[in-house]
Amino acid sequence: MHIDVLTQIEQTVERTDWISDRKVEHIRLLLGKKRLNPEQLTADKDRLTELKTINQPIQERADYYLALEKASLRLQVRVSAIAQVLVFDDHTAQPQLLAALRHFQDRKGELTAGSAVPVDFLDMVDRQHVFTETGKLRLSLYKVLLFRAMRDVLRDGTLTVLSSYDYRSVDEYQIPRSQWQAYRDNYLQRAHLTHRSQPAPTLVALGEQLNQQFKRTNDQLITNPQVFFDSHGGWHLHRYRADEETSDGDVRLLYPMGRVISLRDVLTQTVGRCRRCPDGLFS
Repeated sequence: MHIDVLTQIEQTVERTDWISDRKVEHIRLLLGKKRLNPEQLTADKDRLTELKTINQPIQERADYYLALEKASLRLQVRVSAIAQVLVFDDHTAQPQLLAALRHFQDRKGELTAGSAVPVDFLDMVDRQHVFTETGKLRLSLYKVLLFRAMRDVLRDGTLTVLSSYDYRSVDEYQIPRSQWQAYRDNYLQRAHLTHRSQPAPTLVALGEQLNQQFKRTNDQLITNPQVFFDSHGGWHLHRYRADEETSDGDVRLLYPMGRVISLRDVLTQTVGRCRRCPDGLFS
């Protein structure tokens, strides 16, 4: 509120149609009306504390970007050469990030602080920190942000790499449509799946099996000891308690409790249980 008074006082002083005595009288009137009471002073102090709290994350972000910049050289040694030779899929890549990666590859990673680089892939906060107050590019920080953006889109699958086996698009792992149409019967025969050649009957049969299993499970809810019914007739599962006593037949551990398990024990126990499977797998 006192800032508002100062603004009005300044406007009063600048008036040319008033004489000095009238200006002084008007200023006294403003000060009398806008005199700060203890409650207003407390409110101003609270506001100042709030502004300091808001400003603190800004400083913390500056420290964060400074830490990224300092760690950039070690990251560049590991990633720069790899990023230069990756072949990205133009159809799945984000245009803004792809432009930045192409720019980096075309210059073989040799960017300069005075060069114009694509920054559209960065958000507003990153853009505020990637340049100095004089408009100079913080080169090391820019490379870290570029590599970080590349990492994120590789993880979520929005950027795929044609020259990589692990980070291709899903379509790249499938048999090409033309090849599948030409050799479909041969592929099914080699995979012993000729009885599944028609998708519609296969899906209907699987759906019937699933519905039968649902019905069998629902019919056994009344006799299931892990299920209880509430007053409204709805069923719920009992919560699992680690201290509940269980018989040897209730719980079967697949692997021993030791932290180090020999490969022989893994194969012996796994194969033994598979031989007891009702479907006769590995029998």
